[in-house]
Amino acid sequence: MPTKYAFEQIIMKLEEIVRLYKNSPFRFNKYKLYLSNGKVIEFSFKPQNIAHLLGINITSLKASRILLSNTAFEMIEELIDRYTAIYQKMANGEACYKDIFSPFIKEKLAFFEKVFRFNSHDILGICHYVPARSYINGEPNNYGCEYYIIFDDGDNYPYFLGLKKDQNSRFYVPSSLISSFEEEKSYKLFGEITANQEVMLVNNVLRTNTGDKFYITNAEKLSLVQKLSELARTYNFHMIVDSDYIHTLKKIMKIYDKEDKVSRFLSSLTLAIMQHKQVKMSDDLDEACKDLADAYNLEALGSFSSSELLDELRKLREELKRAKVTIDAKEQLILTQQETITQQKDEINALQQDLGAKNQEITTLSQFKEDAFQLFKKYSN
Repeated sequence: MPTKYAFEQIIMKLEEIVRLYKNSPFRFNKYKLYLSNGKVIEFSFKPQNIAHLLGINITSLKASRILLSNTAFEMIEELIDRYTAIYQKMANGEACYKDIFSPFIKEKLAFFEKVFRFNSHDILGICHYVPARSYINGEPNNYGCEYYIIFDDGDNYPYFLGLKKDQNSRFYVPSSLISSFEEEKSYKLFGEITANQEVMLVNNVLRTNTGDKFYITNAEKLSLVQKLSELARTYNFHMIVDSDYIHTLKKIMKIYDKEDKVSRFLSSLTLAIMQHKQVKMSDDLDEACKDLADAYNLEALGSFSSSELLDELRKLREELKRAKVTIDAKEQLILTQQETITQQKDEINALQQDLGAKNQEITTLSQFKEDAFQLFKKYSN
């Protein structure tokens, strides 16, 4: 059990987070995640689940009978208001601190403050968790959510946010998982959750109530695919992306590879000019670079002036910049087209449902006419 001062610090942070949640427009948000396998998942943060996300065990808190409130969120607020008396009850043995508060409560509070306002740039991927698959690699299957969003803050990942369906088949957030800031334990949790599971990338994030949209660029997709590919080999999970996604990334990889080769060539050429030496060439250079290198090497020790060569170098750099602008514009066009296609799919589905309803009305009306005709025929004879 912590000292009273340490407990007060936890309560102060808890109060800050609760105030953030109550006063934030994000409280009413529904989040849509557009995944790399083509699926879209929508979920929300429900008030009754906030306590668990903050590291407070409501079941144990209720069992202790030290609070008067009934609902989970009201219990958090009462815990904040009466923390001095409640600390004394725990000190007297009327309740057990370890049963009520997570050992990672400080980390959970910090994590909730981050994920409550998250966007696509905070997410490493999302794992579709099927318990039966964990047995294949001998991992425990004591994780009860259908999806786990994997957050990566660089130094201390992984954090996991669990998604589960309610009785109306809508996703909500019942739990968050934090293993440890110790690297070995942290990565052990990563392996237990992802082993033999399917992991997707999150392309875009939409906050439906506030209308905020967060897109992930193709360059970021490339970086995530490379990182997840390395993790997949280590932890034996399956990275799932659709064919269009793979095709787009392959094109981007070729473009970046070409840019990298040209950049390295320009650096070596600049150094050769400064040192009045011949520049070395490789077979994978494009024709423009080869021609420039040949021209320099033929004249480097002769009459070819450095100023002329530098002009050629500047022209080549400008062409490279213009190519990058074109690439960026095409990337943005692809994102816009993807969003338009998704919206059109939703509109088509709505029209199909409306058409089905009208067909049903027509069928019902036709049957009514037939029944009326038979009744008229029966009594007219």
